[in-house]
Amino acid sequence: MGALRVNRNVLRQQEAAAVGYFVARLPAWCTPDQLTALSIAGAFVAGLSLICCWASGWFVLAVLIGLALNWFGDSLDGALARVKNNERPRIGYLLDRGADLVSLTAIIIGLGLSPYLSLFSALMLLLVYYAHTIYILLRNVIDGIHVIGLIGIGATEGRILIGAWAAFAQLAGPDIALARIGGILLLDIFYGALFAGALAMFVVSLLADIRRIESAEAGRKAGAGENIVPIARPEAPRPRAGRGQGEDGLAERGGFAPIASRNTPVPL
Repeated sequence: MGALRVNRNVLRQQEAAAVGYFVARLPAWCTPDQLTALSIAGAFVAGLSLICCWASGWFVLAVLIGLALNWFGDSLDGALARVKNNERPRIGYLLDRGADLVSLTAIIIGLGLSPYLSLFSALMLLLVYYAHTIYILLRNVIDGIHVIGLIGIGATEGRILIGAWAAFAQLAGPDIALARIGGILLLDIFYGALFAGALAMFVVSLLADIRRIESAEAGRKAGAGENIVPIARPEAPRPRAGRGQGEDGLAERGGFAPIASRNTPVPL
């Protein structure tokens, strides 16, 4: 919604180049809403295929295809709207944010129900995503800034990591996700610590933003107080000495020509 986009993700330059390449080659009948629908469909293909990996490891290929479709639709819908000069800032913002939430939830839950990650780890990862999403929405409302990604990892990097992990775990054997220490899954420890760190980062960032806004508001109030100039009450005009009464006073206030005194000789 007209927010300043701040993107420090690792693959931001490569992604921008790819988006520009594909947008220029889209067919004329393609619309941004169709791309948004494609992104959601790709997310559900990836999520369901992850679950189906219990039946066959070949479903990893469908996972990768679904993730690619999800990236394609999600990354190109806004770019296509700008190219076609068909931007809808408010509706587009709602559609984009809603599609991201639905898509990433479907993918991560599918990962948690797959042979490659426990449901606990997936839920911890999902909470990290939700915490970051809530924070960027708050920054958007308060500062008009849309922060993309967390510590260099955005949606694009996240899709790559999920796909790479699924492919690696399938090749190495799903038992790699079942490594334990003291009866607890190592991945559960890792993702539990990741969520704790993300929550701490959320709280610290929130408190820092509150102090920053309080300081800025206090500075504005102090500056406004210094610029106030007291308004002096206007004084009534004082009559000049020897004027203001009689004939001279009447002439000065009313603009009439002075009346000659009776003792002044008047030429005939």
